[in-house]
Amino acid sequence: MLTADPTKKTRLIFMGTPEFAMPSLKLLFESRRFDMMCVTQPDQPSGRGLKLTPCPCKALAHEFGLDVFCPERVSRQEPREVLTAFEPDFIVTVAFGQLLKETVLNIPKIACVNVHPSLLPKYRGPSPINWPIIRGDRETGVTTMLMDKGMDTGDILLQEKVPIGDDDTALDLYNRLSEVGAALLLKTLIALEEGTLKPTKQEHEKATYAPKLTKTDGLIEWSKDPRTLVNYVRGLIPWPGTYAYYKGRILKIARLAEAECPEEFGDTPPGTVIAASAREGLVVKTNPGAVSIELIQPPGKRQMSAKEFLAGNAVKVGQQLSKVVE
Repeated sequence: MLTADPTKKTRLIFMGTPEFAMPSLKLLFESRRFDMMCVTQPDQPSGRGLKLTPCPCKALAHEFGLDVFCPERVSRQEPREVLTAFEPDFIVTVAFGQLLKETVLNIPKIACVNVHPSLLPKYRGPSPINWPIIRGDRETGVTTMLMDKGMDTGDILLQEKVPIGDDDTALDLYNRLSEVGAALLLKTLIALEEGTLKPTKQEHEKATYAPKLTKTDGLIEWSKDPRTLVNYVRGLIPWPGTYAYYKGRILKIARLAEAECPEEFGDTPPGTVIAASAREGLVVKTNPGAVSIELIQPPGKRQMSAKEFLAGNAVKVGQQLSKVVE
């Protein structure tokens, strides 16, 4: 592996798109160690008027006065020529959103480095922040890695563990991991420049996958056990979010808690309301046990507590939170 020329400022192409990448872009820029340019995704339609809007990293890069390049596909010939002309020592990707082909991976003099928000080889794939929460893990972390043509299969450079709290949502981890990842990235690049970091092969036989989540994944399956459902809701905040049906209309569910299931409701079908009062809260049968709905958002209204929801809705024991119109 080559190291940078100590008599010259290291040249770096930063590829990133969403808010997750912003702490990394900011820290690298403020370190003053690098001559940088930024590559992001093209502007996307946003809002009711579908106005073309720059991604968060593009806006930040412009604020820093960096040159910004937004190709549709970075691996095509013309974008490759732009990247090559910059003569980078490093290409860095943080939640960029495009796989890089070998023709791009071979451009930098030192390395292509990626920041991945999991402890690889666990949770390769597009949703590595959500799935550790969904599956009840007690910790996750960040990995910096050398990029290859596979998806998250390159050699590991550095890793840092991050605990998952009992109440952490995917949004909590998103914010925390973005900051941890930024610091780990800078540490990684300095070590690579100095030639003091030895890559480690991943144990591919231990790899797990974090599948992409979609809006349809948000429908709560009440037939699961309470702890699984509590974790599932936490893992899908803020997107795609979880929901159930009340009188045929979507009811967004923002927080669940495990609840006691009275013996008389032991054989009640999952999804049935078994308590609905200011004292007991809004409790739904699961399999086994029950969960209490703590935060809820009715159609067209703000998020509210179950107590507030019950004050304005005559929910009755025995009703189903399902697609069936009652």
